[in-house]
Amino acid sequence: MSDKKLNAIKEIEFRIQATKEHCSSACDETNDENILRDHLNDIDTLLFDINDFINDFSEANPTVKNVGRFTLESNLCTFKNHFYGRRYPGVYADMAQDRIEWYDSRGLSSWTSLFKKIREDHLPEWLRSECSKDKLNLNQKAAFFTKTGVPYRAEYFL
Repeated sequence: MSDKKLNAIKEIEFRIQATKEHCSSACDETNDENILRDHLNDIDTLLFDINDFINDFSEANPTVKNVGRFTLESNLCTFKNHFYGRRYPGVYADMAQDRIEWYDSRGLSSWTSLFKKIREDHLPEWLRSECSKDKLNLNQKAAFFTKTGVPYRAEYFL
């Protein structure tokens, strides 16, 4: 296993331990040991369910790379934030393009040319905001779901 994956697993384990400590602290404040036991059982059950889900997904989708807890958590967080008008499919690709444009506007296009080439070679045109006819900003794209009930770019994956 790569160092990157080991570090990601260590980070997740650290967050789980921090959550358990938070639950323990809450228990101390309420003097109710049942609360702590219930929360710790919920965390352990959730981890078991998550591992099963990831394994099942990996087996059913062998061509999908980077399946793991980090990717799952990131996608769930993005999904949740659809409802608050903060995220949408492709938001991170759009954020990267915004950063490229920010650097370009400051005369640093020699530094961004590599990232532009990577985007051109590896992202579909519909996911590259620089190819889009409509020039909506991130907030406008994020608000699309809350206004219409349909995610921005839904036509490409639904």
